[in-house]
Amino acid sequence: PSSSALTQCIAQDVHAKSVLNSGSGNAVSLHGDTLLVPGAWIFERRGDEWVETARLAPADFPPDGAFGSAVELGRGVAVVSSKWEQGGVYVFERAESGWTQVARLRPVEDAAQYQWMSLALADDVLAVGNYADSTGGEDAGAVYVYERVEGEWRRTATLFAHDGGSFHGFGRAGAADGSTLLVAWGPSGVVCVFDRTASGWQEG
Repeated sequence: PSSSALTQCIAQDVHAKSVLNSGSGNAVSLHGDTLLVPGAWIFERRGDEWVETARLAPADFPPDGAFGSAVELGRGVAVVSSKWEQGGVYVFERAESGWTQVARLRPVEDAAQYQWMSLALADDVLAVGNYADSTGGEDAGAVYVYERVEGEWRRTATLFAHDGGSFHGFGRAGAADGSTLLVAWGPSGVVCVFDRTASGWQEG
């Protein structure tokens, strides 16, 4: 789809328009004919039109609440990071009856940190970047890796930059493709490459 078609669709929809105006989100994600925007609204392409088909949220989420600061969409999977109710990374999977929440991942306890997390999804691998993680120094950053094993999303690794340090912001942005993860960090935009091997994730 053209960028103008997406812009027209989002701008005309009152819910998505309110999300864009509020500045509550920092990403959109497109997979095939399905679009996920901040605020966790799902749009689907029907012919020449984009139609809002769902809003993703926990069952007890208030209708007027702000949910979803980062979003990521894969094949039948949608992931939303939110600081609501102590924070979490929410995983939704699509079935014939619609989208259903299947997991709430909480790699850290600080709810505010979920406002700035990055997400990267490839098949059964989800990378959650948190540049505010201070394990290796203040705001040094980290990436928490989850994998879907027998239908459950399990944390299998935590990645750090081998030469990172305070305020480097490792995990500020990322991308995933099969068994490879790309992680951006630092003010100059350094990108680290991690490959999944038999012994775990190794930085290239």
